[in-house]
Parts: sequence; structure tokens; C-alpha cells
Amino acid sequence: MPDCPLVIITGADTPTGLTTARALRSLQVTVCGVFQEREAASIQSGYWDQLIYLPGSPDEQLEALIEKAKGAEFPERSILLFSQDSHVISAWAVNEELGRYFTVPIPPQGKGAIMMDKTLFHQWAIENEVDVPQSEIVNSLESLKSLAANLSFPCILKPLVRTSAWDGVHKNKKFFLLNSKQELHELVESSDPFSLSDRYILQEWIPGGDTEVFFVLFAFDENGVVLAEYAGQKVWQWPPLGGSTAVCRLIEEPQLISLARTIAGKLEMTGLGSIEFKRDSRTGKFLVTEPTVGRNDYQSGVALSDENNPTAALVINSLGLQRECRIAKKAKRNCFWIDELSAYRYAKSKGLLKAGFQLIRALGAARHFQFLYFDWRDRKPFRVHLKKTLSRKHRT
Repeated sequence: MPDCPLVIITGADTPTGLTTARALRSLQVTVCGVFQEREAASIQSGYWDQLIYLPGSPDEQLEALIEKAKGAEFPERSILLFSQDSHVISAWAVNEELGRYFTVPIPPQGKGAIMMDKTLFHQWAIENEVDVPQSEIVNSLESLKSLAANLSFPCILKPLVRTSAWDGVHKNKKFFLLNSKQELHELVESSDPFSLSDRYILQEWIPGGDTEVFFVLFAFDENGVVLAEYAGQKVWQWPPLGGSTAVCRLIEEPQLISLARTIAGKLEMTGLGSIEFKRDSRTGKFLVTEPTVGRNDYQSGVALSDENNPTAALVINSLGLQRECRIAKKAKRNCFWIDELSAYRYAKSKGLLKAGFQLIRALGAARHFQFLYFDWRDRKPFRVHLKKTLSRKHRT
């Protein structure tokens, strides 16, 4: 599509990159993915019009994109979207130069970094009367051990920023759930968590299961005007209680959307983002647990049943495509999203029959389904992902 505007997506070899590409399937744009894992299932998608192999760190990849832009390898109407926190952080360091060649819909570093850094966000939340779990910041084993004497259990320990080192070891895990001092002792004796991240947040555990976890996906224009917003609820996580989304659904929750919009407005958010909450079953309050800025979230695919999903809405606005595209007027809010492998692992751990009945009850009258890898119109990523999964299982 040589006459169409170009959308460049970093992390094309990640599930979030694949979700971002699929979000644009109804638009007349050329979708270009940047990747470095040649065997990744995500780059097998038919929704990539172009793929660019760029090995190296996020800093190096962005520098390479700038050099290509200087060499006029990209058209002037190009937008750059990110799929990982590391690329958003790197983009802030060179945002001025990136802005000469691309439309980069991320907030300025000052406000955006507050959502990226849990230390800054926790302090900001307290100052702005945003409900968050009680937390302490630790930056060494010594400080962690000294706090342990006065800790209330259970509690969670999670990295302030999920580094590539953390993701390499704990791909589907967001934090450690510690039920006792003994579990904390076993954790620090078996491995050094600070080898994976230099700072952690030690946070009170909010009671409640996976279904008490909620989120709001959104997109804002450069002036902070809402372009799209969706509320969702998790059904299963893998691992349970502390992992990534395995199954989630869209919900009608005006109160939650209003709360998320207020928080994002105070932070002057622009571009893509999300806010995750856990509802305290004791008080009914929604407490913020995980903000995301400058990119899609893992479960953003739950909104892909709507043409006006956050990614499409942002691209349409950023590239001035309003007159070229038709957006669905009625949102398909009764949609479920499923991470195939994580859902299977969850079901197996609970018992396939028991989990099956549980899921059937949760699905109710659902009419629309989205999957992390499977898509009737784009089947190759799922086939490759399944083949790799079975191959790993056979080797082990």
C-alpha cells in the first residue's frame, strides 16, 4: 500500500506488538513491524505489510529508525507506536529528534515517568488522594530484610519497572506473593531478586481473587481529549492471583471509567495507556495497582472486536484519517479475550472439568471472542506458537 500512511510498531515479535498490528486491520495504513527474534510467532501475522529486522537494545533500535528516516526510507506521514516499556523510556531520551521524523504519541517525560516509575506514582497518588495499597520502596536485600521484621503478611514484592532481565526469568509473573516471613526468607535465600531489578515495591496484599482485578484501556489525543476508553475485568490469571491475564472480559462500569479518566487527566496523559485496579472486597474501593503509559497493555486485544479500539482511534486522530475511515457506532462490549496457553495452564492446575464449568458460567451470553494468537483471518501466528509450545514440551 505505497500511498497509505505508515505505522511503525516496535516489538513486532511480542504478543503486544501483534495485538497492536491487528488493531489496525480496518484502516487504510501500511503496518511496519520492528523485530529482532526471527522465530517469533507474532511476526508470522498477515497484518504486517513490512518487517524490519533491527537487533540491539531499544536505544539502538530507535537510533537505527532515526537513521533510516534521515535517509528518507519512510514517508513523512509516519507514526511510531511502542509495545514495551523499555522503548517508551528510550524514546523520552531522544524524543526531540524522533519528533523531527515521526509522530510519537506518548506523553512528555515529566508526567509520563510518574506512571512508569512506581516510586513516583505511589508518592503522586498519595499527594493527589488516589487510592493505592500501602507500600514501601526497597533497593537492597538489607533494606528488604530490615522491613521484614515489621511486615504484615501476606504482601507482594514487585519490580518498580519490569526489566528485560525480569521478563526473561518471570515471563508471566508480575510479582512475588509472600504469605509469611518464612516465604520471604526462602525467596532471598534461593535467589537475589535484585539481580533482576534494582528497585522493588513492597506492597500490602489486597484480599480477593482474580475476578477482583479490573482495568481501563484508553487513548487520548495530544490535548488530553479521550478518543476511546474500555473497562475490563479479569476472569483468570496465570499464575493465579499474581500472574498475567489468561482470560478477561469487557464490562460496563461507568464508575471505574470515570475514576481512571480522572487519574489520567490529572497526569495529563496522551497516547495509549491503561490503569489496573484491584477492588478491595472489604470496602468496595478500587485501588490502583498497575498503570501503563505510552503503549498497549497485554490484554488490550479484548477491545479488538470494536473498530474504535484505542489503537485505531489514536492512529486515525494522529494521521488525520477521520474522513477516510468508518468507525463502528455500536461497541461490542460483551467480548472475552483469551491467552490460549495461559488459560490451558490455569484450567489444568484447577482441574479441566472444574475450570470448564467455571469458564462457561463466566462466559454467559458472550458473543465475541478475541485470542492472543488465534484469529480466523490470521491463523499462522497461532500455528507457529502451538508448534513451538509442543516442541518445548516434547524436549522437557
